Amino acid sequence: MNLKRKRNIGRLWGLSKSGETKIIGITGAARAVGTTSFAFALAEYLRAIGQYKVALVEMNSHQDFRKICATLKKAKMEEDHSFSNGRITFYAEMSKFGISKVFNEDYDYIIIDYGHKFHNIESFLRCSYKIVCASTYPWKLPEYQQLLTHIEEIKGSDKWLHVISGDEKIYKNIQRKYNIATVRMPYIQDIEKIDGISVEFFQKII
Repeated sequence: MNLKRKRNIGRLWGLSKSGETKIIGITGAARAVGTTSFAFALAEYLRAIGQYKVALVEMNSHQDFRKICATLKKAKMEEDHSFSNGRITFYAEMSKFGISKVFNEDYDYIIIDYGHKFHNIESFLRCSYKIVCASTYPWKLPEYQQLLTHIEEIKGSDKWLHVISGDEKIYKNIQRKYNIATVRMPYIQDIEKIDGISVEFFQKII
């Protein structure tokens, strides 16, 4: 898979070492650009390649995690809105106050799905690694351009990774215009079964 960046900043992070929890924040430039699917796929990849213990946290009000729970055969929603799938623990509809419980658990990785439009910008900025999911389709592009303009003033935003789907020509224009790290969103046929394409993609950024 061809990984293109305007700047060569290398991989985002190395694999977790024992006792070191890495916190990854993922936000979307708009609704329905693949934010939750990407977060789930990343969690599955980390679980599969290293048997890492992963927490996947929903810090938005979309209630997508409840839908995920309903589709997983052995998953059961607990009183604290958590459920498990192998070594991945999902936390649905987590508040900024409740997430402290997750931080106190023994996870190798904590992946936080912030939804879209920076509803929890302060929390997102505290994450060790930051990912923006976006689309260059014409009906999604205005929101992405608005976000790009907004984050230009945020220190360190040039180190965030932008995972982009949509129009190839517009994608290349975005690469040329903005000082950001970009990669094309991979097609993931089955989130629970990480295939060769997905493995190749994640190996290049992790």
